[in-house]
Amino acid sequence: SACGRGTGHRHALPLSEMTAGAAAAATARLARELDCRCLATKSLFSHTVQRHFDFDSEGAFKREHRQLLDSLDVETRESLLAELRAERERREGLATDAAAREARIVGEYKRLHPEIFAPDPQWLDPRLVALSARAMEDPEAFARAARGGDLAPDLEVVHGVALVFDLPVFSAAFVRRFRAEIAHFEATGLPRGRPNSMNRHGILVNELGFRPFLDALLSDHVSPIAAALFPEAGGASLESHRSFVVQYALGQDEGLAAHYDNAEVTLNVSVSEEADFEEGDTLSQNRHVHSSVRACK
Repeated sequence: SACGRGTGHRHALPLSEMTAGAAAAATARLARELDCRCLATKSLFSHTVQRHFDFDSEGAFKREHRQLLDSLDVETRESLLAELRAERERREGLATDAAAREARIVGEYKRLHPEIFAPDPQWLDPRLVALSARAMEDPEAFARAARGGDLAPDLEVVHGVALVFDLPVFSAAFVRRFRAEIAHFEATGLPRGRPNSMNRHGILVNELGFRPFLDALLSDHVSPIAAALFPEAGGASLESHRSFVVQYALGQDEGLAAHYDNAEVTLNVSVSEEADFEEGDTLSQNRHVHSSVRACK
């Protein structure tokens, strides 16, 4: 996901060398990235009842959802309230907690494929590079061609919905190394932040050190395409991103409830081997769209 807030590159120090000033700077940067007054209180997901809620205060929540709360047994009602309180507290502490995790990872994690952490054209699909160059050259012509199907098969409107597109992103060489890097990190047991309130199995890849690579992907390729395709939605003002991987498996996370991304533009990229799964789909919905979206290339 990408959103319109400022951010910058950072070279973090190992935990043992990180000064109080450096730690404070890291926390401040992360706070800027998460600077959305609604983030801590809007669209909190409850596993107890499989729904999203706003939670400005417990009193307001009880008044607004009195009928729902009255329909629940005491144990379920208390579980719901405790879950929402905990999620709001987690979100309010995101910046501080993320900075601490990132500092520890920088100090302790030995990368398996250090070459993929830096921007390099070889890690991108050449078709993405060509698409972004064309979008920068003439955004209006690019948007017309995209919505008219003239850029297929490199960029396609999904199921006739002009707000959802399918396009290539990474090279096969990058995906192989990236998958191995994620597995390597998972085996270390180092702390990781949850991607969101719904997924229990995933990694925030910015904390792992992919921020410079993804900053470049956003500014050089995603932003030009988004600016051409979604100018009315803030596509031209993308300045930061919250990037993560999630894993779905039987007995773990098996699906994702309907939700709103806290972003102007969402980019979903499948990095799974096709042999690793069967079926599976992504559904995009808003007041204008109700479309089944096939897995991204």
